Amino acid sequence: PLACGADRQHVTMLAELPGPLGPEIVALGNVGLGDDGAGEIGLVVRDDFQRQGIGTLLATHMLRAAEGRGFRRFVAYVLWDNTPIVRKLLAHVADIVSARMQQGISEMYFVPHR
Repeated sequence: PLACGADRQHVTMLAELPGPLGPEIVALGNVGLGDDGAGEIGLVVRDDFQRQGIGTLLATHMLRAAEGRGFRRFVAYVLWDNTPIVRKLLAHVADIVSARMQQGISEMYFVPHR
């Protein structure tokens, strides 16, 4: 299940899975209004649940919810060593419209697939 909290400038979602002691949060995503009007996105999946499609599913739901609040363009700031996996994730949900690397940080602007 996904849990969502939102206002006009933010969307936050959690992904939960059943655990031995009850539901466990396995992923967290957030979109907030950036200085340039783009939705600044952050996403983290717990290490032992990575590479199972949870990040892609969460990103898809987050982008849809953010679009429903008027976001059209998004940006992610990614450490250089995570750039390949983020590009792979984005290939499933968005089109990268610009990218640049500066001081070990990759800045990627993208729009959701139509």
